[in-house]
Amino acid sequence: MPINSFQISDVGPIKYVKCEKLPPVVIISGANGVGKSTLLETLKKRRGNVSIDGSGKFLYVPPYRAPTAFLLHRSLPFIGPRTRFVDMLTLDSFSFSAPGISLPYYITSGAERSRLMPDFAPHFEVKYKLAQFQQEFEHTLAEVFHKLGGKIPEGLMPKDIYRPFRDFVKRLLPGIEFNDVIIEGETYKLYFKNRMGVQVEFDQLSSGEKDIITLLFPFIEKEVENELAKTKGGEIPHEDLVILIDTPEAYLHPTLQRNLLDYIRSSVEEGGNRGEKLQFIITTHSTTIINEATPEELFVMRFPDESVDGNQITKIATEKEKLHLIRDILGDIGFASLATGKPLLLLEGKNDVEILKLLKPEIEEKFTLLPFGGKGKTLTFTEAYEKVISELASRGFKIFAVLDKDSGVTGPKSSFCYNWPKACIENFLLLDSEAIYEALRVTSGDVKLQDKGIKSKEDINALINELIKDPEIINETIKKRIQERLEFYVGDKWEKLEELRKIAFEILDKKISRIKEQYEKLNEEIKQTIVDKEGALTELDGKAILGRIASKSDVERDILARATADKLKNLNRVPEQVIDLIVQIEEACQIV
Repeated sequence: MPINSFQISDVGPIKYVKCEKLPPVVIISGANGVGKSTLLETLKKRRGNVSIDGSGKFLYVPPYRAPTAFLLHRSLPFIGPRTRFVDMLTLDSFSFSAPGISLPYYITSGAERSRLMPDFAPHFEVKYKLAQFQQEFEHTLAEVFHKLGGKIPEGLMPKDIYRPFRDFVKRLLPGIEFNDVIIEGETYKLYFKNRMGVQVEFDQLSSGEKDIITLLFPFIEKEVENELAKTKGGEIPHEDLVILIDTPEAYLHPTLQRNLLDYIRSSVEEGGNRGEKLQFIITTHSTTIINEATPEELFVMRFPDESVDGNQITKIATEKEKLHLIRDILGDIGFASLATGKPLLLLEGKNDVEILKLLKPEIEEKFTLLPFGGKGKTLTFTEAYEKVISELASRGFKIFAVLDKDSGVTGPKSSFCYNWPKACIENFLLLDSEAIYEALRVTSGDVKLQDKGIKSKEDINALINELIKDPEIINETIKKRIQERLEFYVGDKWEKLEELRKIAFEILDKKISRIKEQYEKLNEEIKQTIVDKEGALTELDGKAILGRIASKSDVERDILARATADKLKNLNRVPEQVIDLIVQIEEACQIV
């Protein structure tokens, strides 16, 4: 492996980072300002307090890649330098000049290639090298022709020197085809056919299309070099390469990001097959790339004060099963949010998140609020919690959860998992009939409300009193709690369908025997606790009650819930129990 380990200390925002046993593909995420770009640049330049165990040629692609449009003079491939693209990526500065050829100042001035400066070199060099390939082919042809006494055996020379590039474009950019490099007047033109079948020049490709070509061009160049070397009876010596890429997603939409990662992994494998060691170290904010990473590949970089052991870089998970559980609980966005450095606060559903943000807008300054799936996910969360969340917490990641009281999970299970003191967050909204009435005036309108017999907050109060006595509401509450307990997690320690069936039936049999007892117990408990309004609005399903009120007024339940939460905030009547629970979590966040 080119780099087996590295250690950096006291460089810019980096206090101390240490990585050992690095895999062929390393994906590093983290919040802005933790030092990801500094890390790559320090590895490239090997300056300051840095030690590296490994070797190889370091290719550096900084974050601010600047696509350049310019006319490529027909003489340039002949009189310009024949620098390899791979070698150009190792340089700390870039300048290009040729006698008698006018080029933009930023190309001829010796611009710095660093994390702080726009880098014009890669896009310029790609266009230049594509034009130069044909010249290199003709030079090789002349050399072989002379060497073999004017005869070239059939099949010795490649029929199409651009075949590696054509194959690359077809694979990475579906719908785009590379046509040819031709001379028109005094300039080279590099033509492609786009998805509409229209011929376009290289400079007319999108920024993303040009950028993915730039990022992976070293491997195209390598293939062309080998094609030409074989005609002379030789081969380009293998090189161990460490490719440092900062923010590859800058111009790439998610599909291109996945294509990039797939190509990188296949390049590592193909390089290994021919005895060439390749390694990619990538820093990124991309949710797509982070979620496509394997446990071996994914690292997170954090601020010094967030580190548990002083090392600012760590892995999210070391096992495939745990990584799947984390993604299952947090979702794609939440999984990527682990790298932001901000504590996560998980709630059962999207509407729960929206309601809490309306009640306490300032909460987003301290937490990233995320739903973990609502119904059907609660049990997955609680059964997986001890396996993964506690491990993440031990590594310094701050993740808290607020579960519904009616989820069937009582708590807190630990200092990270809490329960609303009422059945669900909507129950808090039902405590204020005036807020509900004012919300209905906005969402339904006064005329429609009066037609429905709702003329005041007293009418809302009367409706709530009626609904909490409705047997259907009671039955819905019991049914919901039973359904939550029927959900179960089977893990991924099975290979065949029969193994899955066996595990599932074993779990279900155990649960059903308990459910029979729990149903009668729940029925009795709820009937005893709803003898008064306070008990009813604590235990009954607030979503069902609010849904009935919304339905009577021809409004969607979630819309009414959000409008009521907004009114409560404006009336300065946010329920104290909501405030108290969030304060508890904020205090726990400071302790952790």
